[in-house]
Amino acid sequence: MRVKLYFMQFIAPVLCACATGICAAADAKLDLGKFCAGEICLENAKCTLADVFQKFGSSAAIYRADDAKQAPSFCYYDPNRQISAEFTFAGEKNRMARYPLEGITVTTAPICPKNLLSSGKSGGMSVGPIEIGMSTKAVVQKLGEPSRIDDAVAREKKDPKIADTRYSAKFGEQVYVYEKKDDLGFVFVFLRAGKVSTIWASTSE
Repeated sequence: MRVKLYFMQFIAPVLCACATGICAAADAKLDLGKFCAGEICLENAKCTLADVFQKFGSSAAIYRADDAKQAPSFCYYDPNRQISAEFTFAGEKNRMARYPLEGITVTTAPICPKNLLSSGKSGGMSVGPIEIGMSTKAVVQKLGEPSRIDDAVAREKKDPKIADTRYSAKFGEQVYVYEKKDDLGFVFVFLRAGKVSTIWASTSE
């Protein structure tokens, strides 16, 4: 069963949405601009923290160890579908309003601290061409063959410290990695029992 996220609706037009208004499947060249969550899209200069707050509600900043320069993330949780969405911005806290959206994570894993959950109402939300619950075959049909396939369980056994990062096996046992050529951008599609359990898209490592 495929699951889409549902969060707070936004009444006014979302200026930072995909140019077409639809986050269509990526073509042969990995186009991170197609990866959107609730019309909040990567590689779009108009997507700001204000847009995220206006659409999903305000949230306290979270600083994760695996983010470069301790960039702030903002986490939202849908208790009805038990799915979390997190938006990460480049830059330091006191200047983050000027920095672009750097990453989007959507997952079935409990990543939002209980004391920092958004109080936003339910509304419509989808994530680019990939959906939680999608089959491995469907992922390949949408994005093509991955750059590589990682064994998240073996990786974590080799380096237990990554258990507290977005590389953790808690997000999925297997990872289809799609990397942008000549760039630092990537998409990690985590799978559990052959179904998508986490999507992590980022413009930077």
